[in-house]
Amino acid sequence: MNDMQRPAPDPFAPLTNAERLDGAAPDAEVWEPILPAPDQPAATVKHPAHGASQVSHVYRDRDGAPLMVVYRFTDASGGKQDLPQSYGRRVWIDPKGKRQDRTGWHWKRPAKPWPLYGLDALAARPDAPVIVVEGEKSAVSAARIFPDHVAVTSGGSTSATSADWSPLAGREVTIWPDRDAPGAKYARAVAAQLEAIGAASVAVVAVPESLPEKWDLADPVPPPFTADDLVRLLCEAQPTAAEAIAMPAGFEWRDGGLWVQPAGKPGQEPPAPKFIAARFDVVAETIESRVGNFGKLVAFTDRTGRKREVLIGAKMLHGDPKEVAGTLAAAGLKVNNEGGCQRYLASFLNQVRPARISEYVSRAGWHKAASRKIYVSAWGTAYGADADAPVVIGSTLGADDAFEAAGTLADWQREVARFAIGNDRAAFVIAASLAGPLLRIVGDQSGGFHLYGDSQSGKTSMLSIGASVWGRGDRSGQIRQWRATLNGLEAVAAETSDAVLFLDEMGQADGREVGDVVYAISNEASKARASRAGGSRSRSTWATMLLSSGEITLETKMAEAGKRMMAGLDVRLSSIPADAGAGMGVVQRLHDFPTAQGLIDHLRRAARSHYGTPARAFIERLVAARADDETGLIDRIEQTRKDLVEAHAPAGMDNQAASIAARFGLAAAAGELAIAWGILPWPRGEALRASGECFEAWLDDRGGEGSGEDFRAIRQVRAFIEAHGAARFERPVPASETAAGGDAAPGLKVRDRVGFVRDSFSRGGVEYLILPQAWRSEVCKGIDAKRTAKLLADRGWLVAEPSSGRFDKKERIPGWPSAIRVYVIRDGILGGDDE
Repeated sequence: MNDMQRPAPDPFAPLTNAERLDGAAPDAEVWEPILPAPDQPAATVKHPAHGASQVSHVYRDRDGAPLMVVYRFTDASGGKQDLPQSYGRRVWIDPKGKRQDRTGWHWKRPAKPWPLYGLDALAARPDAPVIVVEGEKSAVSAARIFPDHVAVTSGGSTSATSADWSPLAGREVTIWPDRDAPGAKYARAVAAQLEAIGAASVAVVAVPESLPEKWDLADPVPPPFTADDLVRLLCEAQPTAAEAIAMPAGFEWRDGGLWVQPAGKPGQEPPAPKFIAARFDVVAETIESRVGNFGKLVAFTDRTGRKREVLIGAKMLHGDPKEVAGTLAAAGLKVNNEGGCQRYLASFLNQVRPARISEYVSRAGWHKAASRKIYVSAWGTAYGADADAPVVIGSTLGADDAFEAAGTLADWQREVARFAIGNDRAAFVIAASLAGPLLRIVGDQSGGFHLYGDSQSGKTSMLSIGASVWGRGDRSGQIRQWRATLNGLEAVAAETSDAVLFLDEMGQADGREVGDVVYAISNEASKARASRAGGSRSRSTWATMLLSSGEITLETKMAEAGKRMMAGLDVRLSSIPADAGAGMGVVQRLHDFPTAQGLIDHLRRAARSHYGTPARAFIERLVAARADDETGLIDRIEQTRKDLVEAHAPAGMDNQAASIAARFGLAAAAGELAIAWGILPWPRGEALRASGECFEAWLDDRGGEGSGEDFRAIRQVRAFIEAHGAARFERPVPASETAAGGDAAPGLKVRDRVGFVRDSFSRGGVEYLILPQAWRSEVCKGIDAKRTAKLLADRGWLVAEPSSGRFDKKERIPGWPSAIRVYVIRDGILGGDDE
């Protein structure tokens, strides 16, 4: 575009920052902060009026970049002065009347609202409870005294309404005021801000009046107080008025705990109040809709400063009070066990009525709350839950560090996902790793895929990059071992409900149990087991996608233990060769790496550094799409499945192959959704293409599109002949070779004979004549003998007797007095494919 074509500037458009600064009046001062700062602030500075600084505290953003720094100065009399600096461009007139224009660190604050001190620690520990204090020095001390908490502050006592408190939305917060009137005022102002932005809970420490005036956490602890007393005070922090609950008659909170006034006898002095338990909160009345259990969720901070949540079921509250008290005491709550106090505790919990009733969720995955379908993640976040669908997440969720996240989604896309383009196995594994949450949406059964191949072929590295979708991509994170008990793997399947279960090294599994494990995972429920009381325990349930790797297939592993693989197992866990056919193992495209091993090594390292963010982004978009138009979402998934079948599946597939094609199609659909949502940095169609190629690889490895039982039957007959050949098939001597005028000369006798072998003069080669009983009990052991005979006849490998419709036929065997029935198998079965 030339100058004549450029549109004329809008004379009424607002000034840009640069224009505003450059056009400032000669005597004006203009301040343009730049956040985050491109340079680190100095550790110490000199101020023209206050001299050299003694201490500095840097305010940083969630990624650790500097936003502001506060320097502390002390004068000769011990007075303290805190002054802030921030980075930006400042235009001003100096004392000599000269106009200055400088970009750098200035004695200025950024624009309001100001950032909190401690944002980087807050982002690094998203599930930790938070303690708010007054002043940066107190925040440093609080972080040291209470290491399980993240300490933050907005600065001085007047800064509460000027700060941005939004990073504390959804967090559990305790406020520790300074021991003076400004401290109490600051605590009230902070509490109001936190309630406005939606903090999960807000409590305030009651600082004892026996502590010195103006005392704060940065000061030494005066005797007789100790560090343990500070932890106790934090544990006993009371919720703000907005969270308070109506107290049953006779009970009150005082002196750091729950007390009761026992009823006295008429005409007598009332008995002394009794201490029942240390401070706790009844967060909500809960219901597990799936099983119909009601209860009360009790929350407290134990003596070590850790937040605890305990669900006390309604059934327990109507049982032995000792069980209620014992459960809470075991979790760390101080409970008085004398003088009927346990009974008072149970009575209080029975009578108290929290303001809300919430859905209690004890397992990850899809749930229904207030008529809404929500997804509760294994990292402890509920997606789709809001004020209309209040959810209480069980304390076990979010406790598994296997589901932690590291880095950003952009990091993972750059260091992991982009290298999967053009590499079928890598792209398919990543797409399949996103398919777990789709199972319940489309009504599919649990199951998955097994990548097998030689050692060092890259199959475990493929499992690692798939695992990095959900968490750390190694054995200390998402990847579990096949070498585990059935009960243990059932528990892991429940932990990964509506997600993905990654299992490595099938070769180390117990061949006697490996098939049972696959069946158990696909059946989506643990075994029924008896409780201590003799009844039935509630069964764990799940829906999970299984991704596995190993040097051998499931069929081979079961055969090692003398087990025969049923076709239903192939439907549940489909084996894919790890070798992609390009002579580089799993690799087809090097992406500028000098070798395939170099690319694999990079992916393995990257999966341990950048992880967890793709699943978070995918779940967020998936929940929104399901809530917005579930029918439309299902239609998109089914269309992708149809596209895969049309492009990659042969016509006339049997039901088993079609079922497996549908699972490959589900992986393709998950990948294509992630591409459309900007989560996978791939061209559209890449997930579909890679899934289709892997489906074809499975089909070729299986032997075709027919029934799995058929292929296994053919392989079983072939394997029997290959294994036993001359050892169990007798070669009879023809009559022409008998001695003149004598009896027929016997052939070479074999032990445990199953039949005979003879030359076929009509077609060349040999034929195996198998006796009927041996055919049924040995050659076709465990499979349908008649169906197998028909399969071989249809393929021309068994010589049938057309006139009778039988698959065995009468043959004369030299040395036998009359014709006998045998199954005549041609040697073409040994060299032919399974088609």
